[in-house]
Amino acid sequence: SEKNSKNAIVYIEEGEEEGEEEGEGSGMTKLLDLKAEFLNNSENRVAYEVLAPEFDLARKLIAARAMAGLSQREVADRMGTRQSEVSRIEGARQNISIAKLAKYASAVGAKLDIRIEPINVDLN
Repeated sequence: SEKNSKNAIVYIEEGEEEGEEEGEGSGMTKLLDLKAEFLNNSENRVAYEVLAPEFDLARKLIAARAMAGLSQREVADRMGTRQSEVSRIEGARQNISIAKLAKYASAVGAKLDIRIEPINVDLN
């Protein structure tokens, strides 16, 4: 639902007023500006790139739940766990087992698909 989708990304748009559209002056624009400023520092950029897989996983988990129109509590009920555990999983602040990710995926009506893709880096 639209309400659940907004809730799923509220942490990204912190400070945005209810009903405010994305665009100039919105919380999302401010966040993008802050991120760009943050990444201008080379040390910050390196640290961000190291954590990029965790950020990507968190975004994908939250997006899957939002697409299913489920709250964290509903996902937790389907997984047989607590809402706080779903929050920790979505925050990608812990090492998450493949079994737990598969259980989360099933709870949101999705399939876990883990890939290792080549990158264009000379390993020799």
